[in-house]
Amino acid sequence: VQEAKLVMADPTVSDRFAFSLDFDGQDLLIGARQNRPSAVSPSQRVAVYVYRFLGGTWTAVQKLVPPAGINTGTQMGYALQAENGRAVITAPSSPNRAVHLATRDGGGLWSYINLPDPTAGSGLTAGFLNFPDLDGDTVAVGITSFRPGGASGPGMAATYFNNGGTWLLVSQIQRPDGDGAPAAAVRLANGYLLVGAPQDDASPKAFNQGSILSYSLTNGVTTPRQRLWHGVGNVPDYLGEETAISGDWALVTAEGADMPVANGIDLGEAYFLKRNGSVWNFVQSAGSTAETDTPQGVQLFNDLAF
Repeated sequence: VQEAKLVMADPTVSDRFAFSLDFDGQDLLIGARQNRPSAVSPSQRVAVYVYRFLGGTWTAVQKLVPPAGINTGTQMGYALQAENGRAVITAPSSPNRAVHLATRDGGGLWSYINLPDPTAGSGLTAGFLNFPDLDGDTVAVGITSFRPGGASGPGMAATYFNNGGTWLLVSQIQRPDGDGAPAAAVRLANGYLLVGAPQDDASPKAFNQGSILSYSLTNGVTTPRQRLWHGVGNVPDYLGEETAISGDWALVTAEGADMPVANGIDLGEAYFLKRNGSVWNFVQSAGSTAETDTPQGVQLFNDLAF
């Protein structure tokens, strides 16, 4: 049953309100990655809005915006994940792309800091910051990168760890094949990190089959465990474009998968994975019955999959 419809109090034009959102207790954080200072302003100021469930009503309580002067298309709020009084928010576009960490104080006020450049010291430049995740004191983000001179760099993921109140960049992961195609969704849970690489030429079937890269985590430091792929029919499958994780279960998309049915072209497929110790295994799939390129987004919550 729909209980509310939230509308911006200060809409301008093409704000992209609710392009991203997540709950944290009684707070709902909503990204508006192209919000402007005014309807006639050409610059995208961008913002993340905070709504709170007060007295049975969702009420706007705060608007997070970048510092003065950083207002030219960073798309802050393109993606965000929140839990336990923290939220990781990406501002993926140039010239001031960044990973932001927001925290809620005892009075319910949110503020944010910039985490270190996820490509610092690698000799690469972040091209775009993809969907992030956080779990306790660990944050992860997927990255496209550029080499010096502007050539496409390898798909990457980076992890951060909260060391006594200081957030440190501790791991920079590159795709095993070194290809320039991007890493996609990253997901954390129970000391494990899953990174989707939907354009990974993983097996002899090769072209854009896609894969899931599995790592174990200790204080944000990653140890590679597996490179999983599951081709159905002809590639490209684009396995790993979206990923969800809950406990020992994961759900990943392969929107280009061709199911073994008559004319089963680009039906799309979702795969369930189960972790046994440090090993993830494919255990079940769910597909469409029409050419839809679905699913595009997935989520797990306890015993429910969306």
